[in-house]
Amino acid sequence: MVRKTFSKTKRQDHYARQSEVVISLEVIDDYKEELARRRDEGLLRRGTFRNRSTSLNMFLESLFKIKGLNPENPKTNEITISASDIYKAFQNYIKERRSSGHTLEVYLGSLRICLEEILFNYYGIQLSQTLGLEVFKPSFYLNKLSVSVIQEKGKQLNEYLKNEQKKVVTDERIKDAIRWTALLLQNKRESRTLENLRLALIMLLLTGARSSELNDLQFEVLLKEEGRVLKQIDLNRRIIYFRRMKIKDSPVRSFTPIFAHPLLVDELRVFKRKFITKPDEPLFGYYGLDKVFYRYYRPNLAFNENILEELYRKNPWLRKYPPNEPIITVSLIRKYVDSYLQERVFKMEGEKLSSELFGGGLLGLDNMRRFKNYLLGRVEGVDFYHYISITQDKRFSSRYRRFTKMLFDGLIERLMPELLLILSPETKAKLLGNVSQEAVEETKITILS
Repeated sequence: MVRKTFSKTKRQDHYARQSEVVISLEVIDDYKEELARRRDEGLLRRGTFRNRSTSLNMFLESLFKIKGLNPENPKTNEITISASDIYKAFQNYIKERRSSGHTLEVYLGSLRICLEEILFNYYGIQLSQTLGLEVFKPSFYLNKLSVSVIQEKGKQLNEYLKNEQKKVVTDERIKDAIRWTALLLQNKRESRTLENLRLALIMLLLTGARSSELNDLQFEVLLKEEGRVLKQIDLNRRIIYFRRMKIKDSPVRSFTPIFAHPLLVDELRVFKRKFITKPDEPLFGYYGLDKVFYRYYRPNLAFNENILEELYRKNPWLRKYPPNEPIITVSLIRKYVDSYLQERVFKMEGEKLSSELFGGGLLGLDNMRRFKNYLLGRVEGVDFYHYISITQDKRFSSRYRRFTKMLFDGLIERLMPELLLILSPETKAKLLGNVSQEAVEETKITILS
């Protein structure tokens, strides 16, 4: 058999020069301000704003590092960008962050839109005719995200077992997260960010919501076409309308109304009175809660070395958590609430109210499990109340309100007395009734030590 050979192509004397664009840093700043303006005017969804601003900032930070430029230097007033620069920037991002394929796809798409708008709006040129679009395709990078082909089976099994352990979130860990929140409130200057963190933790525990769903919340939403105001958080009726971005079936199914526990309603009233100047502003601002949690629940990021050493010395319970790892994350809180509700559903099987609403036996248990998924905004449960209204129909609303309260009553009892550490003074006084303030302070000291 004769080996087939391929003829060599003629060597080119000249290679095509890669296209580059030069962008003014002042233009980039103007574009960032434009993104913020579009967000504030409702022309850009908050999640879209976060994705675009984060991808642009991440890219510029990596670009300055690659080119050895200092953005603070007054002489640095423009930057040259090539397709190769974009490729290198995202290669570095993958190595440093170990991102998921979905996150990479979102950031690549967001950066492409940013550069398209900057080049066309400010310079009148098209991205596709200069840098090209190929470098924004996830397939260019996805092979670098796969580790299974290069890891031995033992390492893969070890990673799997570690991940399984992470799925078990104990009462002790949640209580420690509450203790840590109390330490943050005691040892850092009072700020809106800490108050956001305190309320967010309470909301996560009493709803099991995703961080994106909490970031989406505001007390009122303006219906611009009709000039009407709609309540996304109705404190009088104790209803929160969560927009479930994971469910993109239709505008109707994307919202899941749930009855908020009275304790959460009290906290929302206090928070609104103290911090919300405009009812249509987001509860927690525009910064993603996941990032805030990472910043404040990782000890070595929350405090400097001297304060942290003192905290570890005074609080023995803290020593089980390495300072460079988060004590808790939003996803772990959601796992905890999910596990708690699943356990609680089994305990409530056979009670009069649950039998009235869901039926008895295995069918009743399955219906309650689906109701749990409905509360957590899962696709499986979203159609559970497709033909009835648990908020408008009086035959159901009062009973579902009571049932939801009963579900979370047990969680509140389970997290006592630590939960007292992060409740507002007003809510605490209402909850404790005649218990003296001295007794409360003594309990707090005992819990933290």
